[in-house]
Amino acid sequence: MKTAFQHTKSILLATLLAVMPVTAFAQENPGNDETQVADESSWTRENLVQAYQAEKWDEAIQIADGLLKSDPENKNYLTILAVSLAQANQNERAEKIFLELIQNNPEDPLLNANLCGIQSTLKRNTVEETCIKAAALNPDNPNVQKLTAQVLDTNKKSSEARQYYYKAWSLTKDDLVSLTAATSIDFKNKDYQAAYELTKEGLDSGKENPILYLNSLLALNRLGRYEETIQLADKGYAKYHDDMMLVHKADSLFRLGRLDEAQKLYSELEERTNEESLNWPRIELTYTQVLLAQGCNVEKANTCQTENEDPCCKGERDALEKVKGIEDHKLLKNEPRLPVTLACAQIVNGDLKSAESKLTQAISKAEDKTELQAALAVTLYMFGDKRDQDAGMKYLEEVLAADQLFASKDAVQKKYQWPPRMLDNLQIMLDKKTADSQPKTAKSGCSCDVNGSEQPMSFMTIIAFLLALLAGLGLRRKA
Repeated sequence: MKTAFQHTKSILLATLLAVMPVTAFAQENPGNDETQVADESSWTRENLVQAYQAEKWDEAIQIADGLLKSDPENKNYLTILAVSLAQANQNERAEKIFLELIQNNPEDPLLNANLCGIQSTLKRNTVEETCIKAAALNPDNPNVQKLTAQVLDTNKKSSEARQYYYKAWSLTKDDLVSLTAATSIDFKNKDYQAAYELTKEGLDSGKENPILYLNSLLALNRLGRYEETIQLADKGYAKYHDDMMLVHKADSLFRLGRLDEAQKLYSELEERTNEESLNWPRIELTYTQVLLAQGCNVEKANTCQTENEDPCCKGERDALEKVKGIEDHKLLKNEPRLPVTLACAQIVNGDLKSAESKLTQAISKAEDKTELQAALAVTLYMFGDKRDQDAGMKYLEEVLAADQLFASKDAVQKKYQWPPRMLDNLQIMLDKKTADSQPKTAKSGCSCDVNGSEQPMSFMTIIAFLLALLAGLGLRRKA
């Protein structure tokens, strides 16, 4: 925890110099490694301060130990010894000294700050309590605020850590690490408004940095402020030429329905990006979504097996190849859009079994399952068998109970950009659900034989029917 010690060292040294004037300091060269340590009998406070200022930790420890023999309760000597021990990675002895000092000076800011750093290094169970106390006693020390945030963050208390990260940033308006860490917590909590306000604060403070632009673009995109995303992406790209900024722009064009512009931009990005680039998997994934959004509706899909096929058919095939190429990419391992995008590409290319398997697997792992379940409902319905269509309609009922957005094809298109063919099948299912919910009208007249003149089924006919039914249940679903 060197940064925290560096800050406290300057405070400690100023305090020592105030109470222990060093008359010969200007004539010495404390940075000269060749300087020999004087005999123990002649060691003075001046020697200790000089060794400490020169960051000669072993020498400072040796001198402090010698001085403490004749003055064992001297707080300044003990404090310098403890800090020097910590800088020399002798943390357990340093911790012991600080704990003893704090017993007599429980509210001392400097002592508590150093103990926070040492216990953080040693990973003590008491480190949270220690650092929170240190942060309260050092409200104007950005290093202590940041260290407290890191301790809480490490212990999976990110929401509590966020306030300390922000305090560390606000004290200097210079610590972009703390600002970025606080923003990451906002993204994790899906508080995109807070993330945007924080990154905007950084940009407004004059801290021009590509990370600030990228985080701000991501927040704006998640907030659905696509026009602003496009404007900020153009501004940021003019300064830093970071292709990821154009990815955010292309994604916003896509979500605004400006598909031709989005496809053109993705084509340009793809031409200058290789598989080793960090941007490549993201470009391929979102480019896939653009191609699928321009895909075939039910009517045009009928031409995909003919010589004069519609151009949308090639776009759907290209989309499948792109997303299959990044399916196992390590940077997309936790990307929620990957499984549903791959499934959509499989569905429109007729590989319904693979899509069903991919969606079922994704549902078992996802936190937000609604879209995946809706896509599975459509997939099952598209198999065509009554059993599958019934299962698909049952899934759709569950989805609609969870989110009425899926009751509108246009709403699904706007939020999720499903391929046209999937949207068409969703509409067919919604129409069927509406028709099935209508009250049945009785037929006029009746041709039933109320006297039961029909011949009853024979016993053998019933047995044959049951056997056929059991055999049907064992059949595998057709694709």
